[in-house]
Amino acid sequence: FTYAAPCYVSDCSVYDFTGAVFIRHIFYSFAPYAELIGNFDETIYTKYSPAFFQKLRYLEPYLYQKSGAAYHPSSNEVVDDLFSGADIYLTLNYDPGHAVAQIDQGIYPTTAQGYVLTSGTLTNTNYVCIPINARHKEAALVAGNYIASFPAMFSRAQPQQIGAIEPFDISADEYVNGGWDVAFSYITKPSATPSTTELGANRISELKSTYISRISSDWYKCVQKYVYGTSPSYCGIPV
Repeated sequence: FTYAAPCYVSDCSVYDFTGAVFIRHIFYSFAPYAELIGNFDETIYTKYSPAFFQKLRYLEPYLYQKSGAAYHPSSNEVVDDLFSGADIYLTLNYDPGHAVAQIDQGIYPTTAQGYVLTSGTLTNTNYVCIPINARHKEAALVAGNYIASFPAMFSRAQPQQIGAIEPFDISADEYVNGGWDVAFSYITKPSATPSTTELGANRISELKSTYISRISSDWYKCVQKYVYGTSPSYCGIPV
């Protein structure tokens, strides 16, 4: 196994979303989410970051190696390629239908299986924004309303389309009274895809962007380029 670099260069101008979410998932094992709600807090962050970065450095020798060191490619697509070539046995993806799509294209073996970690899965919700200087705001509102409509969500939920998770409360009156609960129940997801129930039951909320960027940039200093005796104290001492 390996994961893509959350921060590939010192200024993080090259980074990978999937690698970044993987290390944040580990960060949650050390820092209770309840303490991380709200704006970035340096005291809280540095309270938990040393043990977190120690654990990531501990894992390095056990990851996929290249040129005598753990290999963290610049993009998760490279990790997917390593998986499809059987160089590693696990890859990560935001899309719950990723494994099925790759199997259908003959890229992954038919034995590939998507699953959710028992500790949960970090979950994002897509949203639509209309710029303040949009030239056709009314048209953008129409498009936005359609994107958020049940027919559009039903289409996106089809495995052969996107296989998206339903981003709404399935007990809401509009959903049930409109008969959409019946419609969505007819969607058959392939066995290689985690069920909506599994995904919904194990959702973990995201952090503020200030935490996200800090964790990724510190990974570069504390893991990728860690130097004993000169790296910041929040990197933690070697174990």
